[in-house]
Amino acid sequence: MWKKFPPTDWRSIDPLAFNYFSTLLQSRVNVFLYGMNGIGKTKFAKKCLDVNNIKYCYVDCFEYYNEKLMCYTISNQLGLMDNYFKDSKTFVALKDNLLTWKEDEIKFKIKEISPGNRKKPIYIVLDNVERIIAIERIKKNLEKIFIVADMVCPLLSILIIHDTYIEEIDAFNKSLFNEYNFTPFVLNPMEKDSMREVLKEKYFTRENNDGEKDKFDDFFSLLYQQLSKQTVNLKKWLFMTKLLFEPYCDFRNKRNKMNFMRFQKILSHICTHFYSNIIDIKSIEEEIERKAEEESQKKAETKQKEELPIDENSNPTFKPHKVTFFDEIRNGNKTSYTFVEAMILLSGLIAAHNKESNDENNFGLSRTSKKKTNKRIKTGEQINKITHLELGKTKKFSMERMLTIFQYFLCHFCDASEEAMLYHHSINVYSKINTFVSENLFKRSQGRNEDPSAVSLKINYDKHFVEEVLKQFPDIRLEDFLEGR
Repeated sequence: MWKKFPPTDWRSIDPLAFNYFSTLLQSRVNVFLYGMNGIGKTKFAKKCLDVNNIKYCYVDCFEYYNEKLMCYTISNQLGLMDNYFKDSKTFVALKDNLLTWKEDEIKFKIKEISPGNRKKPIYIVLDNVERIIAIERIKKNLEKIFIVADMVCPLLSILIIHDTYIEEIDAFNKSLFNEYNFTPFVLNPMEKDSMREVLKEKYFTRENNDGEKDKFDDFFSLLYQQLSKQTVNLKKWLFMTKLLFEPYCDFRNKRNKMNFMRFQKILSHICTHFYSNIIDIKSIEEEIERKAEEESQKKAETKQKEELPIDENSNPTFKPHKVTFFDEIRNGNKTSYTFVEAMILLSGLIAAHNKESNDENNFGLSRTSKKKTNKRIKTGEQINKITHLELGKTKKFSMERMLTIFQYFLCHFCDASEEAMLYHHSINVYSKINTFVSENLFKRSQGRNEDPSAVSLKINYDKHFVEEVLKQFPDIRLEDFLEGR
């Protein structure tokens, strides 16, 4: 039975969601709980575990950010559950083994756990997990626990709590969910009345827009009415999620404004109406289309819509990727690359052609270095010029090394709000990399016994392609990172 408990301030928990999530926990499956940031996923999960009397170890991955720290805190929390297992020597050996992580020490003499505890699972709750690589590493290190536990009973399960969007969950379908048997569970945003309070607090309490409070009810009613007509089921919640996500509604940043204008028309109309106090929705649509057309014309004047030429000496099996532009928005085709996508492509080119030692000096810690370094190249010092920058003349590099370079660009070319947003939703970066792989921009290779986190990549584009992409960002020059500074 579902037990009623008071909601936290304006947040409310759906009884149906609570019942279904409790059923998942009682069935001892691995669960991936995801949803919008700030809707109370952690409190929801803990309450479900407590109400169902399920023991769990809670690890905040933002604080315990590597495997050893996670291992240590899990071991300490398991140590508090000795009475739960009574005299089980299996549990004692399992708890001690958490501090070593050595495969050769898993030599337990399996003994039965008391019948009263056989059907009770223990969940390892991993909260604030920011990277899919971290999830893969944690899961691999915990596999031996599952192996030992399954010899006695399905004892340990994992619950991952993650901030993500509904459409981004597709990135896990072929990796995390299928490979490790995770069941995804989306915690939908608030009900209509709760959402009204959140928006009112966001736009008036924090932004001090008291002068427009009288217009808020009309704005929200119009918003909800239009969304109900245009969307159903999860898609409606997807619109709501994006509406409540700050960068999509913050016009103070030019890039966010452009992203917002390219966002779904119906939502753009309503929010623009709210911000600009314009009553006529039709005039708003015309204004947005006019601005988009002007922007596309400017881009069309500076860019060519032809396929990049293939170098005669390059590998003929590699084909260049066509660059599309802003004026193709109207046709529904792929638009120009965003800042995050451009930085991923630039990071891949640098990782493929530079020596790893050079990247270590230029961008900080690399995959093989043993300690961090902030060493910078002295003024006037020349990096070895790269002579093989043509299409197909590339070498294999690790994804982790490329992401180190990518994080460098975030720190140097993003403002504080953008950087925080990109780090907090860095799972989006892995989703974009997977998209590039499917578009044949990257080629992925992984050995039979290779760590899932040590995925290797090769690029399927050349420096001319990256130069075209970087024309959108004139402050970033390719030659600054491939040749002498």
